[in-house]
Formats: sequence, C-alpha cells, structure tokens
Amino acid sequence: MTAGSRMLKAAALRDVKSMVVLLGHSARYSSRTQAEAGAEILKWLYERVSMHLGDVGDAGIVIADKPGGGAAEETKWPAASLDLTDHGTEYIQPGKIILPIVTAHSHHVPHLQLADLAVAATTAAYAGRPRVTGAGIVLYPERMNLCYWAFGETGWARPSASSGWALPRTDLPYADDPGLPPGTPVQAPVDGPETATQ
Repeated sequence: MTAGSRMLKAAALRDVKSMVVLLGHSARYSSRTQAEAGAEILKWLYERVSMHLGDVGDAGIVIADKPGGGAAEETKWPAASLDLTDHGTEYIQPGKIILPIVTAHSHHVPHLQLADLAVAATTAAYAGRPRVTGAGIVLYPERMNLCYWAFGETGWARPSASSGWALPRTDLPYADDPGLPPGTPVQAPVDGPETATQ
C-alpha cells in the first residue's frame, strides 16, 4: 500500500471532509491577475469551510501551504487573508475560523500532504479522468450540468438561496453531452442519457 493510499484510508476512517476549489482562469477571470484570482478562490474556500463548521456546530483553523515566490510572498499572502478572518465575506460572518490563516511547508505537515492529494485527485477527476461522486462541487462560472457528466450528480443546489434543480437541466449548456471532443469515452450516470461516447 502506498503512502497516499494509507493517508486516504486513515482520513476515511476518521470521516475527514475535503473542500476543493478549482477555477478555470481563462474561462472567467482572464482579466484578473493570478493573485486576484487566488484571492477569490481563497474567499470561496473560506466560505465553504465556514459553512461546514457551522453545519457541524464547531470551529476550526486553516493551515495552507506556503505560497511560492520567496520570503516577500510568504508574508504578503497571509497578511492579505486577514480580512477574511476579521470580517468574513458578504455571505459568511467571521467566527467559525478562529485564527488567521497560517502557512507551513507541506513537506513538514502530513495534513497538508493529504490536502495536496485531495486537490490532485479532485482536479484529475474533474479534468476527465476516472469519474467520482462529487457532492458539493462548485463550478464558476456555473456549469451545473458538468456536475452531472463528471461526477454523476443528479441534483444541484445553491444553499445560500435555498434553491436546487434536478440534473441535467435542458435549458443550460451541456444538457445533452459534456462537450468533449468526438470519440472521447464518457461514463454518464446510470440513469442518464444512453450516450456512451460523444
């Protein structure tokens, strides 16, 4: 058994939850710098972690991998994240994440190595590799029907608006196919369209 497999097994035994935010920079945020897009991603992650902590009636801390770019970036990024822990966001009040976001080198912290593994697996699954169930997947710009094709989701919800829809929605893009090049194998949900390849 590999180290990654052991980490995943230990996490599953402890009912570890993961939240991963992926952003298609060129799809919506190409006019923003990487730093600006990164700040948006951090805000979305902060909101999801805070919502989860609220759901389970708990508080927590966030430990992130040290950003690349040397000592200047290592101090700049955590300082820029203070606004989240001090003021929250337009959707989330502060208080569930009880300390400012701290950073550490991932090769020194096994928890961050597990986070790296979760991010890599989620990215690979979303990029069209083996299909996995993706409860809680958030896509921006919203492409909710892709959750149907990539993760087998048959419903999509927007908890902040207390709304949800059955998937696929025929009035939205990707209702009939996932938009992959012709001949690409597609593993659609069991109760989905009969299409095996596009």
